[in-house]
Amino acid sequence: MKYSLPILLILSNTLFSATNIGVIKQTTGIVKIKRLKKIITVVAEDKVYKNDIIITKNNSSICIILNNGKVITLGENSILPINKHLTHKKDSKNYFTLNI
Repeated sequence: MKYSLPILLILSNTLFSATNIGVIKQTTGIVKIKRLKKIITVVAEDKVYKNDIIITKNNSSICIILNNGKVITLGENSILPINKHLTHKKDSKNYFTLNI
């Protein structure tokens, strides 16, 4: 029983940790992120994680600096899922999916 707490802490950190893929450099207007079934309002210097969904409203924009050095800017009334294609490090090509 005395070992159960450390093991539980290690497992919870492993199971619930998210991959940080970048940081928000700037926002204007209302910008939200859907993360793990929660919607949060974000501001500059907040971190962005893999599987986040970026949502901008009217007259809003966001600039994100990815850990791989790429820059993402998103204009008003947009939705952008942060997935493996956006964070791909294999080469310098840009990968993204645009759904209109």
